[in-house]
Amino acid sequence: MTDQPDQPTLRDRIRRAICEASGFTWLPDELMEPDEYGDHADAVLAVLPEVADRAEEELRHWKSKLAAVTDGRDALQRENARLRKDLAAAERIRENADFHLGQEMARRQLAEKAAARLAVDRAAVLREAADAVRRKAVHDGEDFCNGIDFAADLLRRMADEAQQPEAEAVPAEAPSVCEGFQWIGQSFATCDRCDQPAWDHVGEDVPVEGASLSDERRTVRPWKPGQADAIRAKWSRPTS
Repeated sequence: MTDQPDQPTLRDRIRRAICEASGFTWLPDELMEPDEYGDHADAVLAVLPEVADRAEEELRHWKSKLAAVTDGRDALQRENARLRKDLAAAERIRENADFHLGQEMARRQLAEKAAARLAVDRAAVLREAADAVRRKAVHDGEDFCNGIDFAADLLRRMADEAQQPEAEAVPAEAPSVCEGFQWIGQSFATCDRCDQPAWDHVGEDVPVEGASLSDERRTVRPWKPGQADAIRAKWSRPTS
């Protein structure tokens, strides 16, 4: 132990601690033997390396635990970022679906209003024809009235039937729209695969991420919010 310069000082501190723990006052220069409590101090110094090794092993253990926790935290952060990206893509798809649903409802309402106007117009034409037949009967005399009355009554019945609500017809199936629109080689107003405009598609047909030039795999990248509206506003304008 003499080859370590700091060891005697540590040994003396251990001797003093043992002395005071035994209930005596530490007076090495007065009442104590030159190396009193030295054997006890040597016994303590003999086990100190073992304690240090255990402490080092414990430190390595907790460092390993900390590294595992850190890796888990990083993995959770990456997964959270991926889920946020997927959620944003799903939200864009939902917005586009809402937009197309709104368009379909608007088209249906316009068709219903147009059908109602046609029924009213047809009834008006039939009534006008009935009145014309009636005037003709009055003009040509009583002998002609029987047949004319029958025709006028028939026209009025047809007019009444024209305004009666018809049984709800099964709506015609809307033309199918392919999911992704390909930008290259075609007009934005008409898809060469489904004949529908680009803004009626869910998004853009693109190669899968990381695909090589020979890789034919495709995927659909949803329109960004407002992108479908912008395309429709630009490409649905009538040409002069």
